[in-house]
Amino acid sequence: MTPNAMLMALSAIWNSCVVNYPTADSEEILRHIEALQLIIFGLKGSVSITTKEELAALAHECWSQWMEYMFSRCEFKDDGTAVIPKELVERWNIQMRTSFTYLRDEAKISALVEAEKILRVVLNQKD
Repeated sequence: MTPNAMLMALSAIWNSCVVNYPTADSEEILRHIEALQLIIFGLKGSVSITTKEELAALAHECWSQWMEYMFSRCEFKDDGTAVIPKELVERWNIQMRTSFTYLRDEAKISALVEAEKILRVVLNQKD
């Protein structure tokens, strides 16, 4: 199982716990999931709260930019729903199933720019 697949599994576990066991101690479950993430990526010690918050802010910024771009390409209906053009759905489906190695250069560069942002936060972590 790849690290990405393990992270997806942990995400599914977290979602299942929150949805199916609303009275469970979600903070304690999250601490265990975070510990597993550290093991998966071979990180020693813990990641500071500041670093986690910086990474979370970065993830949100990336997601926000993607949503802004995606919505700019959609057709909006009178009821407020957004329709993604068929050609974009087909292109993005192919792209999301393509490993980094086989991406077009333009997509690789975009992913590397995002990786650089993450590395800047992680490498500047204060112990």
